[in-house]
Amino acid sequence: TQIPGQFVLTGSNQFEFMPHLSQSLAGRTALLKLLPFSYREMAEGKETEVLSAIQRGFYPALLNPQLDTYAFYNSYIGTYLERDIRSLALVKDLSQFRIFLSLLAGRTGCELNKNKLAADTGVDVKTITQWLSLLETSSMIFYLRPWYKNWKKRIVKSPKVYFIDTGLICHLLGIQDSETLANHPLRGEIFEAYVVSEVLKHYQNKGMNPGLYFLKERTGLELDLIVDHGINQTIMEIKSGTTLHQSWLSGLSSAQRANADFKMAMLVYNGKESYPLNGIKVTSATEINSGLEI
Repeated sequence: TQIPGQFVLTGSNQFEFMPHLSQSLAGRTALLKLLPFSYREMAEGKETEVLSAIQRGFYPALLNPQLDTYAFYNSYIGTYLERDIRSLALVKDLSQFRIFLSLLAGRTGCELNKNKLAADTGVDVKTITQWLSLLETSSMIFYLRPWYKNWKKRIVKSPKVYFIDTGLICHLLGIQDSETLANHPLRGEIFEAYVVSEVLKHYQNKGMNPGLYFLKERTGLELDLIVDHGINQTIMEIKSGTTLHQSWLSGLSSAQRANADFKMAMLVYNGKESYPLNGIKVTSATEINSGLEI
């Protein structure tokens, strides 16, 4: 019809919906991914401790404080497996797929090694590739690719993999409260997944898709996150600690000295205060969106 402002909202059943479109609608429609809520959306109007929010997760249903997170994610995974995944006939053994999900959650924030993941899961690499493609298509995971000036290297080098929703990571790892998360050996990686997801949501909610990357050089220089704006880049260091340490700033300062295109530097940590320090934006994990460029 000619009536403007119409929307088609699909859930994970996009797998079934998309193949049956009779027209491409090229030039007449826009596709927007609605990811789980951001911290700001989830915590609006109330004080919410970051690790508690990370452990609980960011799906809209979880705004209901009476909803048990374990029951929610158990049902979510069951529905996802039994309806969406099984209908595609790509998973013959659901219990094996559940093992794959848990193993992948334990590798969040790590460079993807399909061979190792396949060996640990007990399937071949082709199967792992198919399963990862399913998770990416359904917006359960996100790839963070390495940053190189040579674009071709960005494509062929191994990416890091993150679950977009941290509550799902915690559920798969058996983390059932914020105290357990605070003392968990993967706390730093899960906190990093939270920050990367917040940045991803910040831009995708505006209909934008800037390149997000990480940097790891042979010289030892590492950056947790780079937002590529085309002309220049924003670089980030991510720390799950609550108290700032001066040593956390050294990598950002070194990177800015080495590359003039790294215009803005941010240190995101689990503290409560945000302020500029030595040309770097020290940013609370609750205020990531405020520190980012549009």
